[in-house]
Amino acid sequence: MSSRFKKKLSSKLFFISLTVVFLLLCFLRLQAIFVTDYLLTADEVIADDESWSYKKDAGGLSQDRLLFFSTKRLASLETSFYTKKNTYSVWLRFRAGPDMDKVVITIADKEFEINQKDLAKLKWVKIANINLTGGQHLFYLRKLSDKGKVSFDSLYLTNNLAFKPSSKAASNVIAINKTFRFMFNLLLVAVYFSFYLLIIVIFGNTKKIFNFKLKSYVRKNPSKLFLLG
Repeated sequence: MSSRFKKKLSSKLFFISLTVVFLLLCFLRLQAIFVTDYLLTADEVIADDESWSYKKDAGGLSQDRLLFFSTKRLASLETSFYTKKNTYSVWLRFRAGPDMDKVVITIADKEFEINQKDLAKLKWVKIANINLTGGQHLFYLRKLSDKGKVSFDSLYLTNNLAFKPSSKAASNVIAINKTFRFMFNLLLVAVYFSFYLLIIVIFGNTKKIFNFKLKSYVRKNPSKLFLLG
């Protein structure tokens, strides 16, 4: 196998590998754009004013950044939502704290108990992966005891079963908000494409420069041609 053939082969393998990586990255970005998901925030639920209080600008994902709180036994809030038929990863976001209590979540007639006692912070907890039929579904959140308090920020359903919330609030907005998600991932595809073209141009120019210098050397030193074979 000649050295020229080896160089051509290695060059082709490099471009094939580069293209595969580029297409894979683009596929992951497009997959993130077209994920099916639903976000139910505090301003979309029905809550009894006598049982619940709320705080604005408290870090929630709603437009007013609302958070709901309650200390009353049997306090409940509810809403309905529409989904396409799919398997969804279901997440609850709330304000955790050492004085918080348990809540019972009901989604499509399935009940789950979530303990909100933790360090004082906004927290995501995965409820479960749930198979939902297409159509309308009900969501309930209830406080069962008269101890401590409970909170609610949002419920998030996504068919991206590998979804993991970020510790940074801005990253969660990008992942969940459809407009931000579309623009962010489209920008990343553009960045990937720019780097892809840049590498091809740099590699191509480097190759041309090397070939030009090699030819110039051969012309000046024809007697040493056999050393390059």
